[in-house]
Amino acid sequence: MSSYQPDGWVCLRVETPKWSGFRIFGSWAGGYATGDRWRLSSGFTEQANVTTENGLITLPQESGSKYNIMNSGQGQLTMHNRGVLKNMIDTANKENGLNIQKITLDCNSIETILGSLIAAKTVQRH
Repeated sequence: MSSYQPDGWVCLRVETPKWSGFRIFGSWAGGYATGDRWRLSSGFTEQANVTTENGLITLPQESGSKYNIMNSGQGQLTMHNRGVLKNMIDTANKENGLNIQKITLDCNSIETILGSLIAAKTVQRH
């Protein structure tokens, strides 16, 4: 089972004809010799077994992998990865008829994280 810990991340609410849930868009900043990287998680639902320890939030994914995210990394994407995400959302929503929206997680506790996910599921499509 793989484990990922991005420098920055955004939680996405995703609705397709076959699946509804959440995905993490993870962003890693490159350095002098390497470029920025990004990865989109396989997805999870509000029933995920979310855990927290020392400020690290672990989100198990449907593929069996885990995303370990820090609250301080929420919304912290590199300029390049911010553009990748915008293009991904625009293309999916306009050309593929999907519904992908960025959501903010309240990461103060497991209860508030799950509350954020449940609230996002009840928001109507725009």
